[in-house]
Amino acid sequence: MFGRDDVINEIERLLNSGFWPVILGPKRVGKTTVMRVVINELGGIYISMRRQ
Repeated sequence: MFGRDDVINEIERLLNSGFWPVILGPKRVGKTTVMRVVINELGGIYISMRRQ
């Protein structure tokens, strides 16, 4: 992901150390995108709770 490798690596490091990081920020800055990249790299799943 362009320009976010440091953030992704830090989140992965925290998760692998047993921590549950919180991703905070204003709307439309890429929080969900970063989370989906981390989930994909670690072999996790993403479940959206948004009503369609």
